[in-house]
Amino acid sequence: MTTILKSPCIKKCSIAPKVLFCTGCFRTMQEISEWPLASDERKSEILRLLRARRATSVADKVAPENG
Repeated sequence: MTTILKSPCIKKCSIAPKVLFCTGCFRTMQEISEWPLASDERKSEILRLLRARRATSVADKVAPENG
């Protein structure tokens, strides 16, 4: 049985130069370009990776500044 995994794109595309991923969906350019032809297994892997990036990004924003 094939599962259709929905793209995580939220139509707010902006590639952040420092981190090299989209600040809207948290995918890299490579992951964005391969999504349409990726297997469900690869899409699941991309979704896991972007969740980790999002969690790290949110944690960085709420972490106290050093200094």
